[in-house]
Amino acid sequence: MNSDNCRLLLEEAPSRLYLRYLLPSLCGCFFTSFYIITDTMMIGHGVGPDGLTALNIMLPMFSVFMSVGYMIGIGGSVCMAVARGEGNEEAADSIFTTSLCFLFTAALIFTVLCNVFLGAMVDLLGAEANNRALAMEYGRIMMLSTVLYFLAPFMQSFVKNDNDPNRVMIASITGNLLNIVLDYIFIFILHLGMTGAISATVIGFGTNSLICATHFFTGDNKLRFRTELIDPKVLKRVLFNGASAFLTEFSSAVVVFLFNLQVLRYLGDPGLVIYSVINNYVIVVISMINSAGYAAQPLISYNHGAGETGRVRSLTGTGLTAAVIISLMLYAAVLIRPELIISLFVENAAGYRETGSIALRIYFSGIIFEAISLYFGTCFQSVMQSGKAFVIGLLRGLLLPSALILLLPAFFGGNSIWLAAPLAEFITAAVTILLLKTR
Repeated sequence: MNSDNCRLLLEEAPSRLYLRYLLPSLCGCFFTSFYIITDTMMIGHGVGPDGLTALNIMLPMFSVFMSVGYMIGIGGSVCMAVARGEGNEEAADSIFTTSLCFLFTAALIFTVLCNVFLGAMVDLLGAEANNRALAMEYGRIMMLSTVLYFLAPFMQSFVKNDNDPNRVMIASITGNLLNIVLDYIFIFILHLGMTGAISATVIGFGTNSLICATHFFTGDNKLRFRTELIDPKVLKRVLFNGASAFLTEFSSAVVVFLFNLQVLRYLGDPGLVIYSVINNYVIVVISMINSAGYAAQPLISYNHGAGETGRVRSLTGTGLTAAVIISLMLYAAVLIRPELIISLFVENAAGYRETGSIALRIYFSGIIFEAISLYFGTCFQSVMQSGKAFVIGLLRGLLLPSALILLLPAFFGGNSIWLAAPLAEFITAAVTILLLKTR
């Protein structure tokens, strides 16, 4: 990072500095969301409801892979940004090198294990006779491409923290648009079904990573791979700081699994179709809200390392405002036109519009509390308060929704399951506010 960039991070007005990072983050997350909507819509219309269900069955594995990439990428890049704020470039190089080596090691292990046990995993995730073949078709290619699911979030995190957010935005937009175009070609023109859908996704992720990697060939690149600086002690710090990011992604896999089982048990296949729509909009919601935190993180981390407490507070407040505004806009779409969201994903959606609209409005009613928890989880992580970030991730991501998913329908009937998410978010937001008041 050159001296001019360092000066801007420490001297430019916090609100203007944040805006420079927010716009690329918003654009990247918007196109990620657009890709998710389009990808699911094309599977729903081009393969059918069984294809949509098969996709939903495999989503937990997608979450597991991304959770590892985010754990190493966010955990490592935050530590690197703080080290640079302290002026310790050798420590920053050690963090990057150690993180990258561990990422490829983990990817190799996951690739081998997931390919060996693919059939057992598909059965465990709830596949049935009418969708198992489609889930296996999707999963075979997915498991061979594990490294790309790890690498994309890793590269985005480090390149952004190396003061190149615009490149990350370009990589995200290009990869996602290519995915959409290939989805259409593979599914509707070549009629490749689930094979076409996952192939488009793999190519999109690969393109994303390649564009981020071009940062290494620019004059502003300060990411140095130095094998002599590989340090297991550094890895421990990286993983500890990235634990909340891992938990957020990984727990979504557990929650989706439990939701699938409970919805199927109490509401049957129609409920599972509605949940597949909800689950894909959840990804959109989290992606867009997280854009506010992703924009703030490198700025907060660097200024925290430099001891600029006042700037950290100013950046934190500006980012919170952005997160709340984004969440309100997303919920407005659910309140005004939920049937449009349903029709985007499901062919012949008339039978799902009434019950689906009610379910969407209830499920997302806690979205502002979700914004508070997600944003401050990122902020805690940015200033190396990993324990607090982990508590937030554990509560909202795993413990509360899992308990509520199991208990609510047992006591109040199947439709009460849609209350699990807003109740979990409300309780977590209350705990988050308490954590803000503790040292």
